[in-house]
Amino acid sequence: MEFKIEKLQTFTGHKSSVYGLAKGENSNVFYSVAGDGYVVRWDIDKPEEGIPLLKLINNAYTLKYVAERKLMIVPDNQLGVHWVDVDSKKIIHTTSLPGVSVFDIKISGDNVFLSDNKGSFYKISVSDFSISNHSVQSQKSARAMTVLEDTQEIAIGYSDCTIRIFDLNTFELKNILKGHDHSVFSVIYLPERKLLASAGRDAKLIFWNAAGNFELVEKIPAHIYPVNHLEILSDTGFLASASMDKTIKIWDTDHLKLKKVIDRGRHQSHNSSVNRLLWLEGQQQLLSASDDRNISLWNLF
Repeated sequence: MEFKIEKLQTFTGHKSSVYGLAKGENSNVFYSVAGDGYVVRWDIDKPEEGIPLLKLINNAYTLKYVAERKLMIVPDNQLGVHWVDVDSKKIIHTTSLPGVSVFDIKISGDNVFLSDNKGSFYKISVSDFSISNHSVQSQKSARAMTVLEDTQEIAIGYSDCTIRIFDLNTFELKNILKGHDHSVFSVIYLPERKLLASAGRDAKLIFWNAAGNFELVEKIPAHIYPVNHLEILSDTGFLASASMDKTIKIWDTDHLKLKKVIDRGRHQSHNSSVNRLLWLEGQQQLLSASDDRNISLWNLF
């Protein structure tokens, strides 16, 4: 597959670092959340027309859209998690989590999983918003999660340098992976390759054998500074990493090799830390969000 890197659009308007990106109600729509507390709806064809969905009291690091119910899940750090109807822009429920900052949100079936700054993770029912399970496994933050649907497991990366593997339904601890030197900021499962990928403050990209006992397969010095996020570029055979070093890197998941670097010098990319990526399958395009307060849309191929 030949790379043809091109920046298509820049979405501006946030007044602080952009931390979270989420898909929306159709393939052209996405949402962002930033340190300014605004949740904004964007259309990729109308970058100048960002529409506020919600203004938080504090801020959020992530958000997630539940397509079946047309709900946006938005944490309001130190307060709780809002469930927002995207049509009416109304909060229909708030799950109270005082003193908690939510770092990641994942969905599996009719359940939502949250991880937080207190080393906790939760399972919440989408149907009635009840917390059906809650576990604390570390005194350090639970920074990132990924669901392994085929084995009904969930992998969680912690600031204590470990990744813990749990049973998705019972929260039984099944494995502890040690390979990172500092906080784990992102974990993602590659189902076609049966690999778990992880990255974090140590700037390393590690691949683990999910088909076995999560043995370490490859450890790569991926970036100069911490890796903030990993994103699967589905149907391409590639994985993208976003870093505090201001770059986005594209990795071949078959050979676990670096294939492309997107930076400011060659591609007019971000001028500060890249915090989050979002792959738009329908368009085969990549979104990136940064401390420079901007969101960029990229053609890769």
